[in-house]
Amino acid sequence: MRLGPDSMGAAPGPACYGLGGDQPTLTDAFVLAGLINPEFFLGGAKPLDRELAQSVIENQVAGPMNITVDEACRLIINRAFELVADLIAASAKELKQDLSKHTLFAYGGNGSLFACGVAEKAGINEVQLFALGPVFSAFGSSVSDICHVYERGLAGVAIADEDAGDFRKLLEEIKAEGVKDLLGEGIRPDGLTYEIEIEASRSTGNSTVIPCSESILADTKTLRDTLAAALGSAANASANDISLELMRVRVKKPMSKPHVTERALKSEDSSHARTGTRKILWGISGGDAQVYRWESLEPGNRVAGPAILEGVNTTYFVPEGWTMLVDRFGNGALTKR
Repeated sequence: MRLGPDSMGAAPGPACYGLGGDQPTLTDAFVLAGLINPEFFLGGAKPLDRELAQSVIENQVAGPMNITVDEACRLIINRAFELVADLIAASAKELKQDLSKHTLFAYGGNGSLFACGVAEKAGINEVQLFALGPVFSAFGSSVSDICHVYERGLAGVAIADEDAGDFRKLLEEIKAEGVKDLLGEGIRPDGLTYEIEIEASRSTGNSTVIPCSESILADTKTLRDTLAAALGSAANASANDISLELMRVRVKKPMSKPHVTERALKSEDSSHARTGTRKILWGISGGDAQVYRWESLEPGNRVAGPAILEGVNTTYFVPEGWTMLVDRFGNGALTKR
């Protein structure tokens, strides 16, 4: 069984998307295995076609391997989990650390379906799921400080020939460009900070990045003394063998950071969020899995696997032998029993 390395992406995507995809994918296997509800994908905004998923896996995996579709789905899912677990094992070897006592963080659209399966194969007994897991990257980008980097080549001019006034003029030009760019992005250019670096080198050595403050541009002597000292020469030494290669300025705009809402813990009883049961093909030794609405769970609620937690943006999975506790921030802490 081989997965990837190519991805079907979103267009045409998995066969179950109904957009023309004709190759079996992990998502198709998740649908047939009961881990993804085809009627509640994206909260029901995009129903999936279970029959198309069945057809491609039956014709291109189960048939050629002379196994059932259910067995093919289990193989696909197991192989996907093994691939990620192998990466964790490789990282542990490179770091020379035992990661078994660590907690596996799961995020991304399918991260919450992978989490426990990967953890089991990697020998990890604790997993953390997040309420914002499906949109971690987008959320992180939206609250990160804005940073524009501008570079100006200095054509290797000798420090002895350079005047601080030229640098001040260049810095002002970059500042004006940074303000213009931020306005073009719809961002008010107030509260900006600047980080300045100058790359300089001796004729006999590699270039060195020298962090600078605007104060060293006050006069030519301060500029030359600072750069010469950073390159390891006395302030009064000849600067003729020092050349300036590059001026780099980072223009940063701090962005406001949201406060995470902390809620009071309630009882461990999660029955109010239960919506039914469903047959699944992975993470269970027999019987059906309990199905819960993710958004209905409250801090303090405990869910014992096998359980599927259906959310508008993703599906969270608690296999048999695992227990999830919802914390004060609406995240899920899973522990292997």
